[in-house]
Amino acid sequence: MHRWHPLLKINTNDNLFLRQLTTQLNFFLNQVQVERF
Repeated sequence: MHRWHPLLKINTNDNLFLRQLTTQLNFFLNQVQVERF
């Protein structure tokens, strides 16, 4: 089990959503970097 920051209070039900959100964010950041360079 991952250790989350106490203030986030992320439970196991949110892990999938969080993973998808993180993946989308990383993809977006990668796209921005590609456009930049």
